[in-house]
Amino acid sequence: MEKMFNHEILRLNKSLLFQDDENSFYKINNENLHQFSRKKIVEIFCTELKYLLEIDDLVELVKRIDSLEYHLETLREENEKNVPNLDDFFRVLSPVLMRAIVENIETNKGREALHQGFQESIRISIEEEIHIWQEKLL
Repeated sequence: MEKMFNHEILRLNKSLLFQDDENSFYKINNENLHQFSRKKIVEIFCTELKYLLEIDDLVELVKRIDSLEYHLETLREENEKNVPNLDDFFRVLSPVLMRAIVENIETNKGREALHQGFQESIRISIEEEIHIWQEKLL
């Protein structure tokens, strides 16, 4: 079994957070990146984003987004033109998240409402990200 932490650099092996699915975005790596067209990479990326929408646990969702960003950046070092980034996702997330904080911090439900607001903000941003990248495929 592969260890979750590499003690030499103390970095979480985030790829272990994901299922070993042949359609997974994590099957694409620097060695096989050249085998995929930009269109195919974006399609697989959008499928990965749709999978994120199915996650109900906020902590798991944030961990998986962090892992996805790390994997994208690793691939972009190899081929920046063909690999998407999460720039638009974070651009959309910022104002939606701030609005969720303001709306939910003023309620009597407190932490639970804020938690739900965060999760909804992330879902909105993921849906927008899927839309943006699918439009780029047209």
